[in-house]
Formats: sequence, structure tokens, C-alpha cells
Amino acid sequence: KFSHPPREDMNPLPATCESRVLWRRALPGLPADLRYAFLEATGRSLYLSVPGGIREFDRATGEAVGQWEATGRYEPPLLSENLLVWTDENKIYVQDTDRRPLEPREYGFKSAGIGLARPTVEKGIAYGGGSGLAYAMDLATGELKWQVAPSTPIHTPPAVFARDAVFFDDDGAVFSV
Repeated sequence: KFSHPPREDMNPLPATCESRVLWRRALPGLPADLRYAFLEATGRSLYLSVPGGIREFDRATGEAVGQWEATGRYEPPLLSENLLVWTDENKIYVQDTDRRPLEPREYGFKSAGIGLARPTVEKGIAYGGGSGLAYAMDLATGELKWQVAPSTPIHTPPAVFARDAVFFDDDGAVFSV
């Protein structure tokens, strides 16, 4: 049997904590049976990703600020370096989080229906993949930094370190670009 006595430098949480709900709002237009959604938060906005699009709310009041309507399947947004980034079948959408309302820049790919996966963002560059595509794109300009064609689709975000991207493809292989 192995046990540790409590460490003196670790204070347990008090038995009771006081907190209060700042605001609570019903969100109109959402399916009644919605049980989960993806949420990202900045200093002033909440971005809720639900079926049909992304909704933006004021973080202090809960008031609706804007929305983006999806026209098909899309990947939930991720927040990185004051950018909200998401993808659909063949576009990357970029929203500066210090701007309102929700009006993203769109950067497209020539191949239609490549099914872009959720990218990884590092220092303003999106690294991602899809069906027959791995890429790096400058999110400020939409400039494609590089693009390669792996032998199988990529449906998971890559790991990125010092601008090297490591991908996992549908064949179960790992490769680095």
C-alpha cells in the first residue's frame, strides 16, 4: 500500500465557495434538443458553434451580437492569437476577435469539396488538411505558404512546432512537412 500525506504547500479548496451567475439567456433559434455546442471566449465575446452556424454574444451581458450561417458541414472554430478560425468543405474563415459583428474573411481552395479538417494555428499561420491536401496558409493575407498532396485524407489537426507540421493520415501513418 502506498500513500502520501498532504503537502503543506497545497491548500485544499474551502468547503464552501461563494459564486453567482452573472447572466443566463435562452438562445433563440437553437434546436430544442441541442445538448452540446462548442464554445470559445475572448475578453468581450462568446462564440457558440451550433448546428447551422456560429453565434456571437457579448460576454458581459449575454446579448446576441452577430452570427454566421453555415451553408453545409463545417468544423467548429478555434481561438488563437485573437483570431477565430474555422473551416468548411473548401474554405477557411478568419474573424479578428477585436472586430464586430461576425463578418469573417474567407480564403478558398481551388479544389471543391476537399472537406477541410479543423486546422492548427501558430503565429498567424493555419496548418491543416483534408482529402488529398496538407497546407500552410497565412491568415492575414490568405497566401498559401505550401501545399502537398498526401496519399490519403487528413481529418485531424496537425501538431506544429517551429513551423514544422506533423500530420496523421487516414492510413494511420504520421508524416512531417
